[in-house]
This record gives sequence, C-alpha cells and structure tokens, in this order.
Amino acid sequence: MRILIVNYEFPPIGGGGGIATYYIARELCRKGHSVSVLTSRFRELRWHEELEDIQIYRVPVLRKRRDYCSVLEMATFILSSLPMLFYLLLTRKFDLLHIFFGVPSGPWRRCAGLSTVSIQISVYDVNAVSQYPLAQRGIFGGQ
Repeated sequence: MRILIVNYEFPPIGGGGGIATYYIARELCRKGHSVSVLTSRFRELRWHEELEDIQIYRVPVLRKRRDYCSVLEMATFILSSLPMLFYLLLTRKFDLLHIFFGVPSGPWRRCAGLSTVSIQISVYDVNAVSQYPLAQRGIFGGQ
C-alpha cells in the first residue's frame, strides 16, 4: 500500500506527534508498505530525504524554534504544503492519506477529497506518546 502521512512536525523538529509519525511510518515500512511524509522544513534540513525507507518531503515554513510552533507558524505550513501535497497526490498515486491533527493539517482533507485516495485523520494524546514508546505499548502487534 502507498501511504502519505501529513504532519507539520517530524523529527528532529516538534514533539510527541512528530515522534508518533516517525514510529508509525517506520513500522509501516517494515511491514512492506511504501510510506511518504509531508512535513515542515526547518533551517538546515533538506527538502527531500530518505530515512529507514521513509520518503520525507519538507516544505519551507516560518518557524523560529525546533521544539515549539505557534498557530501563526502552523498557518505557514498550510500555505506552503498545498503545492507539494497536490504534486505528491498527482504523481505518486497514494492509497491512503493519513493526516495528523486538525490544525494545521486538517484542511487538506478537503483537497485530498478531489482524488480517490482514502483519508485517515488522527489526533493523539501527545503526552502519552512521549512517555510511552509505541513499540512498548503494543501498537504494532508487539514485533
């Protein structure tokens, strides 16, 4: 299955939601799926890279700190990610779009609805994710 995950945070920036995105993407790749992540670019980070078979696409945003993002800074992700989202949806033919958080990624649900891709929106308790690694909580079947 070809999966696109959209989250404005992905390591090394952000907190629990970004960490959850990494673990989910990594485990899906280990199970044989093709996973891409659309996320924010911060300072020296490259716009495209591969990490443990995860294709990471980073778009420029106005973000001052690695560990914190204001609502205004989140809004820049909405504007900046739109062209890349359309490009990826048109060229990669994803089976599933997994959107993290209603803000700022939620608006892309409407855009993705223009294609035939299935949509999953997730909201996580980032404190629980930060305190208990996903593998220890059995999220991926214990393997």
